[in-house]
Amino acid sequence: MAPGRAGGFAALAPPAAWRPRSRPAHPTRSECSLMAQRTTTDDIRQAAVQYQVRITPKLVLSILWPYASDRIKEQIVAVGPISLFLLLFQIVVLRQGILDAAGIAAGLSVVILGLMFFMDGLRLGLMPLGANIGATLPAKARMWLILTFAFLVGVGATYAEPAISTLKAAGANVKAGEAPLLYEMLNRSSGLLVMAVGVGVGIATVLGVFRNESRMMMRVWAQGYAWVLLAGLLAAPWALRSVRATARPV
Repeated sequence: MAPGRAGGFAALAPPAAWRPRSRPAHPTRSECSLMAQRTTTDDIRQAAVQYQVRITPKLVLSILWPYASDRIKEQIVAVGPISLFLLLFQIVVLRQGILDAAGIAAGLSVVILGLMFFMDGLRLGLMPLGANIGATLPAKARMWLILTFAFLVGVGATYAEPAISTLKAAGANVKAGEAPLLYEMLNRSSGLLVMAVGVGVGIATVLGVFRNESRMMMRVWAQGYAWVLLAGLLAAPWALRSVRATARPV
């Protein structure tokens, strides 16, 4: 029926519980930033309390030992066979006992640790640097700059070679009366000797890089190798005499 009065419309109106509520006002930008700051601060405080860990030597050892044990095993495999061979050679062939076994064992342990750190330094530092230079230098530099860099690397590697320092130190044990030429080379002219070796290594590095970049056929280089082999065969008698003269003092 049609409502005749205003009260009729009020009677037909839905209850207050059914009426749609007014939407809340959107928070302002300052309120949002304040809420974000509070949330971030609370999260940081909870995380600091929840994830606080006490660093102990046992925890450090449990983290580092799996990595270090693999590296130590690698160096034991490298050093162990030659050490065992020298030990058996001294006992079986020379028929001598091992003097200062504790000192030798300590020295071998230090060698293993030193090689481990040395190889890790190469893997983590020098090898990535060399790979980066090797990948970018040929694409951005000319041939003469590449060959100059290769020569300097060869010379620098020679001066950094530990065997060169050992050779110079061995010159102190050479007597001038028994091997005068060797004494002169290892003592008075040791710098020239190392320089000559470095220049030779640098030239060899330059030739290797040039052959790789120029893609020159191997038969061209085989001629030079043939001359070197021929010179080695002709110089064999003099080489044997030099070995007999210098092996005992060295």
